[in-house]
Amino acid sequence: MTGAPLMAEMTWPEIDAAARAGAVALWSVGSTEQHGPHLPVSVDHLLPVELSKRIAQRVHCVIPPPQPFGNRSHPLSGGGQGFPGTTSLRAGTLIQVIRDVVAELARTGFTRIALINWHAENVNLLYEGVELARELGGMDDVTVMVIDRVWASFGEGELDYLFADAEGFPGWAAEHAAIVETSLMQALRPDLVRHELIADDQSAERPFYELLPAPPSHIALSGVLAPATKASVAKGERLAGMLVDNLAAGLVEGLGVPLVAPASQATCDRLHCLLLGWESAPEWVSLEGGSRTIVRLPIIGILAHTPAGWLLLESGVELAPFAGLPLDTPHPIWRAGLPEQPYDGDSGDPLLAQLERVGVGLDELAGVALSHLHLDHTGGLHHFRERGIPVWIQRRELAFARRAAAPGEEAGRAFYETELNGLDWRLLDGDGEILPGVEAISTPGHAPGHMSYRVRMAESGTWIFAVDAIDLQQGIDEGRPIGSSVAPIDAPLRRLSHERLVTLSGAEGARLVPGHCPDTWPALAADPAGFR
Repeated sequence: MTGAPLMAEMTWPEIDAAARAGAVALWSVGSTEQHGPHLPVSVDHLLPVELSKRIAQRVHCVIPPPQPFGNRSHPLSGGGQGFPGTTSLRAGTLIQVIRDVVAELARTGFTRIALINWHAENVNLLYEGVELARELGGMDDVTVMVIDRVWASFGEGELDYLFADAEGFPGWAAEHAAIVETSLMQALRPDLVRHELIADDQSAERPFYELLPAPPSHIALSGVLAPATKASVAKGERLAGMLVDNLAAGLVEGLGVPLVAPASQATCDRLHCLLLGWESAPEWVSLEGGSRTIVRLPIIGILAHTPAGWLLLESGVELAPFAGLPLDTPHPIWRAGLPEQPYDGDSGDPLLAQLERVGVGLDELAGVALSHLHLDHTGGLHHFRERGIPVWIQRRELAFARRAAAPGEEAGRAFYETELNGLDWRLLDGDGEILPGVEAISTPGHAPGHMSYRVRMAESGTWIFAVDAIDLQQGIDEGRPIGSSVAPIDAPLRRLSHERLVTLSGAEGARLVPGHCPDTWPALAADPAGFR
C-alpha cells in the first residue's frame, strides 16, 4: 500500500480494520470526458482522487476506486457527446452504479460514506442512487454525505484571485478545461498536462438554454469552454489547499470523521547536507538556455534524523569502477569527465566516508529515498540490499527505469538490469510522507518520476530540497528551469515543477535548496555538526 489509503491497494483485513475504526469511505464520482487538447479525459475522476489523498492526511479516510464514467455530457458545460474519448452512462445506469457501490461500502462496515462529485451532469443522480441504496436496507447506522458541487464550499469573492489577470469569471458551466481545472492539474498531476497545447477558446454562443442536437456555435472546436492560458501552478496549489481545507472541515463537521495527526506536526532534530562527489556537465543540462561551458557540479546526499530514525535522501554515485582512471577517460555516460571523490585525498566509498564523518552508520538507517534513478543519485544500492533497508521511490520512476532507461547504452542498461533488483522498494504515487517529518513532493520533468523533498526541522524550519528539479541557485534567481529531460515528452514539466517548488517555498516560508549548485551546496556540507 502507498502512503495514501487507497482501497485498491489494501487487503481485506486492512479495509475491515479501517471501517471498524470509523474511517470515512471517500468515494470520487466523475466522468470520462474531453478536456481540451491539453488535459486528459480523466480529469473529472482524477482530480477528486488527488484531493482525497491530501484530505487523508487530515482525517481518517479510505479511498475506494473512483467512478470513472458519468452521465452524458452537456454541450455548453462539457462539449457534449461528440468528442472522441467522452464515454458516458445513461442516467439509469449511473443511478444503479451509485446504489450498488454505496450499498456495498455499507455492507463492508463503513458507517460514514462521502461522495465527492466533479461532473455537473451527475448531480441529481447521486441522490437517487443513495436513496435507492438506503431502501435496500441495512443502512440504519450509516450516514452518507453528498458533495455534489465542491465550489459551493467557497464564499463570495474567495476565488476572485483565480481570474484577476484574466477576463473575469465565465461561470462554473463554462469553466471547463479552463483556468480552474488546468491550474489544479498543473499542481497535482503536471505529468498529464500538455503545456504547449493550452488554449484560449470558447463557443461562439452561450445562450441560457441547450439545444439538441447542439449547433456548432454552441461548442468550441478545441473543447475548451473558456480561456485557459492564465492557469498556473501557483493558482493550482493555492486552490488545492483551499479545497482540502474546506472538504476536510466538512467531513469533520458533517460526519464526525476521526482526525489524524498531520505530518506537519512531526519534525526532524538533525540535518546533514552531504557532499558525495563531483561531476561535470555542460551548463545547458542544468539551466534552460545555458551554454556548452562545462560546469563542475556537486553530487549530493541529505541525512535527516526523523522521529522514526535516520533517513538518507540520495545516495550519490558508485565511484569504485573509476578508481585510478584519469578524469578524461572516455565513458558513454560521463561524457564531460568521470565523477570525482568529494574531497582531495579521499578514496574508497564516499557514502560510507561521509556517513562516518557525521557519526552515522549504515545500520542506523531507518530508510533511504531516491529522487530518481540516474547514476549520480543511486550509489551504494548494494549496502541497502544487503541490510534490507527500505528504499522509497516514485512508482512511475521505478517503472520507467526498468523499462526504458539508458536505451542503447550498455553501461546504463547493465546497471538498471542488475542493481535495481532485490531492494525493499516502498512505492509512492505523487506527494506523500516518507517518514515523519519528511515528505515527497512530486516534481516530474527531468525524469518521469522525479521527486523533491520537504524536511521539517524543529529549529531551522522547513527545508525544500529540489534535487534535480532545480539544479542551480541561478535558476531560482532568474526563474529558469533545468535544461534536460530523459524523455523529451516531459520537457514542459520542468518549468511546471520549478514553479511548483518556488510557489511552495514562498507559501510555507521554506528554504529552497537547489540540487547541484557549486555555489551553495559545499557550504551547507562543510560543517559536520549539521543543522537543527
